[in-house]
Amino acid sequence: TLTDLSGTEEALYHLCASGNSPGILHFSTHGFFFSDPTKDSLANNRKIPFALSNSSMLRSGIVFSGCNRFWTTGTTYQGLHDGVLTAYEAAQLDLSNTELVVLSACETGLGDLNVEGGVFGLQRAFIEAGAHYVIMSLWNVDDSTTKDFMITFYKKLLQDKKKTIPDAFRETQLEMRRRYPNPYFWAPFILVE
Repeated sequence: TLTDLSGTEEALYHLCASGNSPGILHFSTHGFFFSDPTKDSLANNRKIPFALSNSSMLRSGIVFSGCNRFWTTGTTYQGLHDGVLTAYEAAQLDLSNTELVVLSACETGLGDLNVEGGVFGLQRAFIEAGAHYVIMSLWNVDDSTTKDFMITFYKKLLQDKKKTIPDAFRETQLEMRRRYPNPYFWAPFILVE
């Protein structure tokens, strides 16, 4: 478990080095996706360089320790990356031993749709990196129900060794739907293979 100041990009790169990635990689952090700057009149008002990129693989990502400093001052802590893992960078990871990546953050399933190639964003990145399954969200998620969703999912997945990831995910969605009838609370997460 990497939290607070130990939750850096460098720690992730070290964790995934040489094909030693974990079976399950869970990110509980903030995610982002900036829409196409040529179609978004607000993009020119943003001071975040990722928002202005022509590549959707650079306009989507998740954040780590140190990102606030980079986003507010444009500088990094000595010896550290910027604290922002873009989809482009995530695609470069070696996740060949990773069965599941969980992105329990807002809007991590968003990206630009390309007719030939599908959705370009974090979902494509982690699949390209070698993960077999990715759980991600389509909109801003509620902290409390996200916590319930994740605890329920992991209990279903880990307590029954014969249960597959898709089965545990589907059962979790059904249980969350019974607990929270409003789709805003039970339906933001999707599973991609």
